[in-house]
Amino acid sequence: MSERAPYSRVYWSVMDDEKFDGIREDPRHFGSWCLLLIVADMAWPAPAFPPPTVSKASMKVLIEAELVDSLSGGRFRIRGLDAERGRRRDAARVGNKPGPNATQTGPGRDPDGRQTGPGRLLARGSLDETSLDETKTSRDEHNIAREGLPNLDQGAIRALEHRTGRTWGQAGEKQLTEYDRLIEDHGIEKVLSAMDRIITDGQPMTARQLVWGAMKVLEPMVPVQALLKEDADAERQEERDRNSRRGVEATQRYLRDLRGESA
Repeated sequence: MSERAPYSRVYWSVMDDEKFDGIREDPRHFGSWCLLLIVADMAWPAPAFPPPTVSKASMKVLIEAELVDSLSGGRFRIRGLDAERGRRRDAARVGNKPGPNATQTGPGRDPDGRQTGPGRLLARGSLDETSLDETKTSRDEHNIAREGLPNLDQGAIRALEHRTGRTWGQAGEKQLTEYDRLIEDHGIEKVLSAMDRIITDGQPMTARQLVWGAMKVLEPMVPVQALLKEDADAERQEERDRNSRRGVEATQRYLRDLRGESA
């Protein structure tokens, strides 16, 4: 695997962790946890939405085992992921020299945990669940910001990539621009919720299908016939108002004539 490619890591400690008792033996539950781990890592620091391929039964088992935290709106977090990512950033601030427990040597990272050169340093016991190389993603996000799409942060990018199964660069300029506008107008949670409503059979959809589908959900267009009817009704009302005003004016003139008054 390229050293710049994002990845998630499963540690051998799951074979001894009591929380995984009854889960590691069941490929359905353990496979669901691995998939949720990848999805959560992609969406971090934002919470993630479980993919449709994860059954409700497996999700229930993982939540009861305290491996997954259930959040409002159908979202979730992997237990321990926030702490692990925080420790990695803290370790990056210490310096670039490997400690006595280092399992392999490599360059250091900046305070945000991004790699500053080839290779990787992993201290034994310092990472308990996942590790993700953010170098390429962070650079790509800066490129997006320079292109005038300030709302496409790390969470928004990974949420789109998770739902399409493709990198954000394959989405196309129009789709990314509209995605950024929808987030600006409605907020990331409503946009992602609208996308999830149009996903069928758990099959990945293109960025174009998701973005424009979300726009139809969040900003439904009024049918042309309804607009024409509304215009016609407005014109008829205006005509009625004009006729009413003419009737009032005619009555006022008649009364003035009866009284012999001049207009």
